[in-house]
Amino acid sequence: MSGLVGVKVSLGQQCRCGENTLLVGPGRGPHIAILRCARCSKFVCWLSKSDAAAVSEVIAVCGKDEVVTLCK
Repeated sequence: MSGLVGVKVSLGQQCRCGENTLLVGPGRGPHIAILRCARCSKFVCWLSKSDAAAVSEVIAVCGKDEVVTLCK
C-alpha cells in the first residue's frame, strides 16, 4: 500500500486544529497506513485495510491529486 503515501483523504471529521484534510503516511507494525492532519501533521487515526482498498480504487480512477472522501 506504499502507493497511497501522500494521498489526501477526508473522513468528514476534523483535526483539533480545524483541518479536515488528512494525508496518508506509511504504516507501522500491523497497520496499513497512518492518517495525519494535512495542516499540523498530528496523528488522527490508522487507515484500515478496507479503507485503504477503497482509497486505492478511487485513485486508480481519479488520480492522486483528488481528495478521497471516506464516509464513516
